[in-house]
Amino acid sequence: MAVSDNLSRLIGSPLGGLAFATVGLPGVVAIDAASYLVSAALVAASRPSELPSPSLSDPLPRPHFLRQWADGMSTIRRVRPLSAVTGITTLAQFSQGIFLVLFIVYVVQNLGAADAEVGLLRGVQAIGGVIGGLLTGLLIKRFAPRTLVGWGYLVFGAISLLTWNLSGVTTSIWVYVGLFIAVGIPAVATMSGMITIVQRVTPPEALGRVFASVTTFGGAAQGAGLLVAGLLAEHLDVVTILNGQAAVYLLCGVLGLALLGERRRSAV
Repeated sequence: MAVSDNLSRLIGSPLGGLAFATVGLPGVVAIDAASYLVSAALVAASRPSELPSPSLSDPLPRPHFLRQWADGMSTIRRVRPLSAVTGITTLAQFSQGIFLVLFIVYVVQNLGAADAEVGLLRGVQAIGGVIGGLLTGLLIKRFAPRTLVGWGYLVFGAISLLTWNLSGVTTSIWVYVGLFIAVGIPAVATMSGMITIVQRVTPPEALGRVFASVTTFGGAAQGAGLLVAGLLAEHLDVVTILNGQAAVYLLCGVLGLALLGERRRSAV
């Protein structure tokens, strides 16, 4: 999942630039919308072939979104590692929301870079993601998922702190290219560890609902981070805010090591 996700980012970024130069912004929006329609068609066609087709007299139960989301939340409350995963994911996505806004400000203001360098730095993180995906497949065999999550966030936070405070020493864009590639590796390790823990401790029938609930909190937290970053930028220096953002990742690492002991499904 990590390799394919980051490969798509790596390939999609230059294709997006090419599309913008060729067909302009309206064309890019149309192509982007079409890609989601293709994705929807692929999802619709992905039902397992071994499931029997329901007869007209035995229709599938109609899903109820709010009821299933509430059931997922109930499972999260009952299983301690899931509560920890949800809390850590919420904090991390809040921090990511701050990054998405202030990263551009930092690169332009503190590094004196242009739009092309902004796009370059945003895209090369996918290289680290691909490398991280390949490495994590080996690391997961040697280390517990809790270790991947905890140390992954600690390394992520440390690299972030180094990045945000290095502009007084150098503004060479290639130094930051290396740092942004490097930070993609622990990012994948944390995601892989989180998913593994959720899969191990969640009852099989609740797995989809739990993932949906965790994702909902993460998405809401990222939106909050976007808003908070804009408000803080009016009153504080961008490096100060980004140092706080990196500190949140360090906190996620500490919480991961402290709280992510696993209970097997049979305990639910």
